[in-house]
Amino acid sequence: MGWPKQSSSAGSDIRDCTTSPPFLPPTVTDTSAQLNALRQRMQFYNISAYIIPATDAHMDKLVESSYSPVMMTKAVKNAKEQALLRVAHVRDAVAVIQYLLWLEKNVPKGSVDEFSSARYVDKLRREKEHCRGPSFETISASGLNAALAHYRDGTTDITRTVHWGEPTPFQKEAYTRVLMGNIDLARLVFPSETSGRVVEAFARRALWEVGLNYGHGTGHGIGNFLSVHEWPVGFQSNNVPLVKGMFTSIEPGYYQEGEFGIRIEDVALVVEAQTKIQYLNTHYETIRQLVGPELQRQQLEEEYEWLRRNTQPFSRGTLVAASLGTLAITSLVSALLPDRQA
Repeated sequence: MGWPKQSSSAGSDIRDCTTSPPFLPPTVTDTSAQLNALRQRMQFYNISAYIIPATDAHMDKLVESSYSPVMMTKAVKNAKEQALLRVAHVRDAVAVIQYLLWLEKNVPKGSVDEFSSARYVDKLRREKEHCRGPSFETISASGLNAALAHYRDGTTDITRTVHWGEPTPFQKEAYTRVLMGNIDLARLVFPSETSGRVVEAFARRALWEVGLNYGHGTGHGIGNFLSVHEWPVGFQSNNVPLVKGMFTSIEPGYYQEGEFGIRIEDVALVVEAQTKIQYLNTHYETIRQLVGPELQRQQLEEEYEWLRRNTQPFSRGTLVAASLGTLAITSLVSALLPDRQA
């Protein structure tokens, strides 16, 4: 019967030239000639799309890969979107503080497992105003399991690692170096339009210094509601340059197979660089100012006292004596850090 000269439904006629006519003439090998021949056949058969064989290196080079302008527009947050994400993180910080206090009370009793822990933190978050569910399923892992590597107005994505009992010297060092990587990347000053892949190693440097590493990505873009992994922002080789207004996670870690795992993850906003600041003390002050009033508004006095106790300013003498609980909150709300001079 043969193939018709014209498609009866041009809008739905999509052909693969490796399996269906009209084939390109085998004598046409020049790229320009291929394009001309392809254009003529598409017009003749009234075809809406024509799939080029992946084996054709000449044609493959002509297909450019680019990001949708819609994706790029979404990736750079305006002032309103930034404010909404900050507010969402304040409410989420209240839930996390309630959760950490609950863990401190109940883990020593032996009454907490991974499932009950995940259910409880989900419950705390659901009780907060405007909560529409978790950004994704809560990952709750303890001991050797940890080695395996949405609020309406914004999306949150944080990870905290806590320890009960006496951590080994190696666990302390690994935790400290993961924290160093988080802070190093969060406070990094870099040239405008620098790609994430160029600065990604700063999150790994402290681990690399002692021969350690982690096998997952360092971060990904964060969107507003329903977009916890927002492409194309991040630290992979194919991500776009970092520009003012983008949100990204920063999530270094270390995982000792069969023993333990550590990850410290925050959400950070790309801003214009300011002068150097006293990172921890200023950060603690910001947390107290932004999260403290929300705890008091909800009449969570015990949690408020916990926050005050764990965000006291460091002096040279107290820095060495910082507790693990204090370290766990050092970068609690990175996205909340306002622009300010030292």
